Amino acid sequence: MSPPVKAPESVDGIPGLLSCLLYDVDRRRAREGLSRIVVFYQVPIWGSGCEPASSALLPLDRAWLDEIVSREWPSRRLPEPINEFLPTVEALLREHLFASLFRACVSSAAAEHSVRLASMQRAERNINDLLDALGREYHEQRQAVISEELFDVIAGFEVLKTRDHGC
Repeated sequence: MSPPVKAPESVDGIPGLLSCLLYDVDRRRAREGLSRIVVFYQVPIWGSGCEPASSALLPLDRAWLDEIVSREWPSRRLPEPINEFLPTVEALLREHLFASLFRACVSSAAAEHSVRLASMQRAERNINDLLDALGREYHEQRQAVISEELFDVIAGFEVLKTRDHGC
């Protein structure tokens, strides 16, 4: 079992990561007879973040292979390997692993970015709510000061009015 691998920060870093992973897979398949590969990754869930997922890359799924074999070929000419059959199968298997791992990395990156976006949107909502509350509090306090000043002016006017009429 290989240690967990951190997905790259951007899509540009995925091919380099996969190159290292596939090198390790090739080495372990040759040295240890590695025949089972399962990849664990995150998938984005609309509106709720992400959830873990897994895919068995090796051995190849028999139902998937049967479905591919049963497909009608889109042209009259069937493909034939140029060289030996086994190296062609190995190359196709390597491409399958690359595509599957690439899909898992992209899915994990999308899930991570969706979680970050949701977090930033929550923070933005919290900031806006706080700004609204502070704005309301400021306006209430300002209105209280203005009302107090108006009452002082009215009270002063009333005092002057009674003094002028009382003399």
